[in-house]
Parts: sequence; C-alpha cells; structure tokens
Amino acid sequence: MGASAARHGSQLLGLLSAAAAFSALGFQVVPFGLGWFIGWQNDDAMLNSAAAAAALLAPVMALRAAGLTPPWLLPFRLGVSVFGSVCLLLAGLIRSSVFALSATRGSSLRMAEFVCVNAAYAAILAAFMAAGALLGMPSLQASGTTFLFLYASEKAWELAYQVKDARALWVLGFAASVAMWRVGLFLSSHPGWLASVIGVGDGLLPPPQGTQAA
Repeated sequence: MGASAARHGSQLLGLLSAAAAFSALGFQVVPFGLGWFIGWQNDDAMLNSAAAAAALLAPVMALRAAGLTPPWLLPFRLGVSVFGSVCLLLAGLIRSSVFALSATRGSSLRMAEFVCVNAAYAAILAAFMAAGALLGMPSLQASGTTFLFLYASEKAWELAYQVKDARALWVLGFAASVAMWRVGLFLSSHPGWLASVIGVGDGLLPPPQGTQAA
C-alpha cells in the first residue's frame, strides 16, 4: 500500500498506510456499546507506537523547518501528522498518569520518577505547540493544545482522587461538565480548529468551504 501511495501520490493511500502501520504496532480504535476504545492492549505496544511516532514526526518537522518537501513524502505527511501526533501524545498522556505509573511500579513508584515523566510530557506538549507556531503547522499546535487541556483535566482528577474528598470530586465533575460544554461550543463555532488537526493549514489538505487555513 505504501508503494502504491508513493507511486500515485495518493494522500488517501498514504493515510491508510500510516493507519495500517500504527495498527500493526498495536494502536487500536474499537467501537463498543456506547463508546470507543482508543489505545493499546499493553505497555509494550504503547511504547513501540510512541517511539515510531517520534521517529516519523521528527524528520517531517526537520524537513519543514529546512523548507524541503521531497515528492515521495507528500502522500504520507497527512497520515504521519494525524496518527503520529495522536499516538505520541496519547501515549504520553497515559504514561504520565499516576494511576498508570502506580499500576506499573506499584509501591515502588517514586516521586522523582513521577516528576521526570510529567516534565518530559510537558516538554513534548510545549515542543508541539512551539513547532506548530514557528513552522507554520497548525495541526501540531492544535494537537498540542488539545492534549494540554486533556492533561490538565487528568491532573485535576488525580489531585481530587488523592485528596479523597467527595465534595472535591463533585465540584470537579461539575467543572469538567462545564468545560466540556464550552469546548463543544468552541468547536461548533470554530470548525477550522478541527480542520487544522487533520492537516488543513499545513498544506496537507485544501481548506473546506467555510473554513480558513491558519
């Protein structure tokens, strides 16, 4: 599929190739009941996907910074941008959670390790947003900002859980509901934000009618 994408210059085949590659590494999107399972079955698959995403995103960003666009890369830029960003940032979000670290390390979890993992993830988020702004790649900036919101929300839940205060959980639940309502309003009135996440504005896809590339 990848060879066909390069031969025909098809972004659709390139996107499917990236999806197949990350699926082979263990990344899954599975519908069930009233929800979706998005993630990995185990830590090894998650770390492999994150490493592959970083290895693919780094040269794409470097080439963009150098102003180079090899013809063979064009069909795959969309797939790498979408799946690479999601896999890397989602893996970091999961890995930085105190619940995930506790499940992995158990009682041996040390504060220094927790701080280092979270500092590394914060640096990745900052790098995404900075690269998006400096390199003119709104998809990276939008992805970084979106996961920054998720990261802050997850840390708030962690804090409330550690405090073990039922009132704090109720207040946090209400605040989260209001925040999600505001996010829904923002997305409905700013369709360009969602468009930028999938590469519109990066030169990956043409802007749809009614949206403007950032």
